Amino acid sequence: MQAAFLALVIKYALTCFTFDWNNTENKESEINNGTFFLEKVIFETSWIINDSSTNASSDTVHNESLQATTTPISTEAFLFDKIAPVTEIAKSGITCVSDESIVSTLMRSYDKLKIPSSDSPLVVDIKIGVQEIAAISDSTSDFQISAFIHEEWYDSGLRFDWMFPCNNNITFINELLDLPWKPNTCFINSKQSKIIKSPFTNAKMVVHSNGHIFTSYRMNLVGPCDMDLTVFPMDTVRCFLIFESFNYNNEEVHMKWSTPFPVYLDSKERKKHFEAVGNSLPEYLYMSTVKSSDFYLDYPAGYWDELTVTFYFRRCIGWYMLQAYFPTYLAIFISWISFYLGTGMAARTMLGNFAHQSARTNDRSSIAFL
Repeated sequence: MQAAFLALVIKYALTCFTFDWNNTENKESEINNGTFFLEKVIFETSWIINDSSTNASSDTVHNESLQATTTPISTEAFLFDKIAPVTEIAKSGITCVSDESIVSTLMRSYDKLKIPSSDSPLVVDIKIGVQEIAAISDSTSDFQISAFIHEEWYDSGLRFDWMFPCNNNITFINELLDLPWKPNTCFINSKQSKIIKSPFTNAKMVVHSNGHIFTSYRMNLVGPCDMDLTVFPMDTVRCFLIFESFNYNNEEVHMKWSTPFPVYLDSKERKKHFEAVGNSLPEYLYMSTVKSSDFYLDYPAGYWDELTVTFYFRRCIGWYMLQAYFPTYLAIFISWISFYLGTGMAARTMLGNFAHQSARTNDRSSIAFL
């Protein structure tokens, strides 16, 4: 046990002597790498000690675990992080590390205010899953949508494959979501946006052992629509949402759509067939084209990447003819019949007109003003 510890330390010491410490440009990076290596050495030897205490009855198994722990791991692998995690540890009989221990170890030296990528802009992939488009309002020129917002990026500070975890990924929920760094994205043109909290907050972050981060939010959104009622009801309605990082410009965080389907339908039809989303909107025929675009916008503090998803709706003329125009013409026609009847028939005509108006109002109260 002590020999294994000394062997790892000697390997690190020999590697340190090979570096050019007179080169001041590399001094800080090598010190950081050395610190990271020592932490891993301590972590490895702690597991050797624990394993020796629990398996003292079998010297053979203990010696095999020592050999499996020290042999495959090289100084260069720790310093430059070029090889995959050592799978031989699991075969040697050493117990895996729990999720709680991994999170505690990672958060001990993790800085959530620091962007994971310092040399180049951090790439964040965005994907939107449309669950339902509930309503389109002509009076307020907006639409209501329920959607899943997915984000993906890489954070080397949350990599834990070298800890021999019990699980390949850890899910963060509730207050744990505030621990890691996040790109702080938002819909900047939304009139209202909120994360659904029924029966609990619909948000999660999945941290994979290789440092790959995946977040998912289920949200209700109200976004603006462009309407030109000149050719009503034969017009086309354009509704759109703009997504960007509120805190970081494109020199720090680069936002881009995930490929090949940046916007998908969250139902059995899936992926390409968007017509089913409009089933709750009988007055609209939902068009099958949804456009996604990306561009950058110039702010005083720099350039920000903006991702835009646009939904196009075409009104259903047949619905307006049956639900609006035809009942209106029929009401006007009935009201003028009384002039062609005798004076004793006026009351019956008025009663018939009221009955027609009541049936029409109860059937479709949203157009009762027509």
